[in-house]
Amino acid sequence: MIKSLHWDITRNCNLRCKHCYNAEKYFDTLSSSYISEEMDLEQCLHTVKSFFDAGFGHIHFLGGEPLASPIIFDVIEYAKSLNMIISINSNACLLDSDMQLKLIELGVDQFAASLDGCTALINDSIRGAGTYEKVVSNMSRLNLLKKQSNSSLQTALVFTLTKKNIDDLILLPSIADKLGVDLIVLTTFIESGQGQKNREFFSISFDEVCDAIERMVSKELKQFSIPIQIDMRPRFCQYLSTFHDAPVIYNEKNSMCCAGEDVWYLEANGNVHPCLIFQLESGKLALDNNIFIKEKINIDKNKISEVKFSQYWKTFLDTKHNFDTAKIPTCIDCRYVNECQPCFADYGDYTSPILECEWTKRKESFQFDVIANMRTNVVNGVQLNREDLTISRNNEIILIIEGEMSVEIWDLIVGGDTAIAIYNRLFEAYEVNEETLKYDIVSFIFTLKNYGAIEFEENVKFKRKNDLVCEQIDDEVIIFDTENEQFYEFDGIGSFVWGLIDNIDLNTISQKVCDEYDIEKETVFQDMNTFINELREKQLITAL
Repeated sequence: MIKSLHWDITRNCNLRCKHCYNAEKYFDTLSSSYISEEMDLEQCLHTVKSFFDAGFGHIHFLGGEPLASPIIFDVIEYAKSLNMIISINSNACLLDSDMQLKLIELGVDQFAASLDGCTALINDSIRGAGTYEKVVSNMSRLNLLKKQSNSSLQTALVFTLTKKNIDDLILLPSIADKLGVDLIVLTTFIESGQGQKNREFFSISFDEVCDAIERMVSKELKQFSIPIQIDMRPRFCQYLSTFHDAPVIYNEKNSMCCAGEDVWYLEANGNVHPCLIFQLESGKLALDNNIFIKEKINIDKNKISEVKFSQYWKTFLDTKHNFDTAKIPTCIDCRYVNECQPCFADYGDYTSPILECEWTKRKESFQFDVIANMRTNVVNGVQLNREDLTISRNNEIILIIEGEMSVEIWDLIVGGDTAIAIYNRLFEAYEVNEETLKYDIVSFIFTLKNYGAIEFEENVKFKRKNDLVCEQIDDEVIIFDTENEQFYEFDGIGSFVWGLIDNIDLNTISQKVCDEYDIEKETVFQDMNTFINELREKQLITAL
């Protein structure tokens, strides 16, 4: 893995975003952590050489606003002369034509622009008046120049998920496609600096975040060939990728917590840290409780070879290495436990659940329930080669499978078994965790479907669950589930659909909604599929 330096090249910034996590250090003169100075060009060039000599091959420029630094391109030019990989996170408002040309001429590897809304109204309420139009205009021109120059520069949009912009997320893939960027990056809200002061305006539950991301991935992302990197746990990202056949990835360096080893953090004044956790609320609490011991280490005055022997590094890494992820309740028996390491500052007491993973567990279980009794058909021309474990369609390899169990599942599918029948057979034959087995079955089935090897049988019919008391009042239906003692209310189309559900399939439901409301069937089918799945998740209906 390439070692990375995350570097605030300057403390200066042309914006004052309302959720800025660095505001406390660089813009708040009353703060105890305020930094008033930054390194000059000679110090910066020395810093680049020192980290290069120490085996670092990547510099990720942050700020402040990196483009506000008068020396950044001199620093980049020197770093590229050493063949270092260079990436920049910017607000893109200063990205004029000269800077666009510089990025390409110097061979910068990635340029990511922050956009926190898909309309000027939302974005500018967070980042400042006029910022939306500047970002859109500047990134459009950069991507045009990139294409004209046949440049390998990767461009990205970075979207921080908050309560203010969560409803805008659904529009992000179309905006990214229009601008011509290569990647979308989703990050979660950080409660630090301005973010901490304004948390009531920005903080949002992980369930709402996960729901919004899945809605965007399932309805919009698949229409565009733009990969999306989500800075959340790999289990969540893999769920979206598998079940929605979408280009969803995660950052391995974040997932495995490379802080203090393959990733270091450098402030504008040269102070170096294993991670920026020290300035976040959880990190401050860890410092107060002596979980690790912070000290001032300045790269202009200390040799990199000496840093790892400091008390700061030793206590930080000792705590990180002694943190046992498997003790977190969410992580017990998780298949990703060896490739995912949540932050010890957030989960070090082993009591807090990892919310996006808890959400994912529920969704994985639900996906199994959805297809449990559905039959599948092998597509004509598809067959398994048992020697090299490849699945081909019309003699063209479409998928390589792994393991004895995958072959066994394939044979059971070919034999006409449903997912629940496959589960029952394998659960008796193997000593395996119930949750893991269900996931292996359902993810394999969805993978086969995504690669065009199998198709689900159509015309699965649904009926209402027993033990329901229903009352229709005008355009609203009120439902009481006597078994679970839960009330539910649906109005409009939801009430209309509820009245249809009695030995009826999804296609027929969609057609009746089209006829009643004069809506296009393709749109209706997607919405009805979502609504039917919600009813099944609430256990209000069952498949026949």
